[in-house]
Amino acid sequence: MLDLVRAWDLAQEELLVFAPEDTLASAVKQLLRRLEAGRGTPCGIVQDSNGRFLGTLSTHRALRIIGQAIQKAGAFETSPQVDMDKAVHAVCHMAGGYTVAEHMYTKSLQVPPSMPLHEILRRFADSMGHFAVVVEAGKALGILDLDDIFRTFAQEMLSDKPTAI
Repeated sequence: MLDLVRAWDLAQEELLVFAPEDTLASAVKQLLRRLEAGRGTPCGIVQDSNGRFLGTLSTHRALRIIGQAIQKAGAFETSPQVDMDKAVHAVCHMAGGYTVAEHMYTKSLQVPPSMPLHEILRRFADSMGHFAVVVEAGKALGILDLDDIFRTFAQEMLSDKPTAI
């Protein structure tokens, strides 16, 4: 059974889509809303006005960028206590002043819809990534989260009639 699974079979089709000119602040709000709702992967795709896939922006990447802004502002330097005024100022300045294009990840793992599961796993292992974008003809069709693949393995292993991998 698992040898018949292809990228498209596992891809989440409900994509969170950002435009390159969207502010990082609005993107973070959308990512966090999705994370809180527990629907879909905490990663969005970035595409141009023609629908061409450009990259990804994950919750992890966005929060790491925010953390760097806080550290750069010196919010951690004054004492063991975080200077909250500096931290809030740095986050507001950074998140409101940057665009998605400035912080998106452009080397996202991309797989075609027909790629078999064993090859997807090989690509994940090689890239050490957590997400793969299912792309065809330059357009993102869906997104694969490594957790989706683990869930598929677990369901197969726990089924009444597991198949050999």
